[in-house]
Amino acid sequence: MSVPLPTSVTTSEDIGRGTDYWRRLRMDGQVSIYYAGSAALGYPADLCLYDVLRKPSLRPKKAVAEVKLKKDGTPYANQQLADFLLSDGEVHAGLADGSLVEDRRLVGLLPR
Repeated sequence: MSVPLPTSVTTSEDIGRGTDYWRRLRMDGQVSIYYAGSAALGYPADLCLYDVLRKPSLRPKKAVAEVKLKKDGTPYANQQLADFLLSDGEVHAGLADGSLVEDRRLVGLLPR
């Protein structure tokens, strides 16, 4: 009887289709150990099932010290006028409800 090997990982890299992330996973040495261990326990695996979650790219944003304005008096788009910080509660709530999760993929890869 063959079983899939489930593994959950997080990354800050782009996990879209065809990105380098997926090409590197095919050469992941750690998963080779999972295959060997599964077979040694009497459960040979023929598929590794990756649950990949992209970490949110949240960074506290601080206001710029000196705001540069356009001719019409409005700030340039890259000017942060006020500090933007999330409380721990807001971060936890956003991760729990999915509003801060940027991307998640569930993919099965055949061994080598």
